[in-house]
Amino acid sequence: MEGGMSRWRDELDAQQKLGFDLLWLYNTASVVDLPGDPLRQLLDLCEKRKVKVILDAGSSGLELWYKAPDIDKELDICGKHIKKIGEHYAGHPAFFGWYISHEIYMCWGGMADYIDKLYPELVQQCKRSANLPVMVSPFFNLDRQKIFTNCRFSQPEEYRDYWKRLLKKSG
Repeated sequence: MEGGMSRWRDELDAQQKLGFDLLWLYNTASVVDLPGDPLRQLLDLCEKRKVKVILDAGSSGLELWYKAPDIDKELDICGKHIKKIGEHYAGHPAFFGWYISHEIYMCWGGMADYIDKLYPELVQQCKRSANLPVMVSPFFNLDRQKIFTNCRFSQPEEYRDYWKRLLKKSG
């Protein structure tokens, strides 16, 4: 464990030399219950260095939430994670905000309906557990020739309108 904190100190030193003051952590469900509470140790280290931390809201994993979407199951898995994070770390000075890790470009049809239910509910769960900002990464793909990805091509205006609507709906 101490070796891990030593590496985190080194990493934070290097990042602060570059001017970073924000740490974004993903997959925190895997460490919340570890002996010694390494996530609290990291948050404490960040507090001392005036580094803000964004913690993820959890997910069932890409193979489940995206390829076999089940809104009730996903909300249950994420809700338990969000509640646990809130119980352990709400009020910690370094805990700056939440991240919804269900990363998408745009969605259509049934997947759009799924995301329209998922995002707003996750935001509400996060706010109830620790009333902090909630963030997403609005991805976009302009690869018309599908060289890098097989995703459906959309115009920039379509992305703007989609994300504007979804962010407003999600609060």
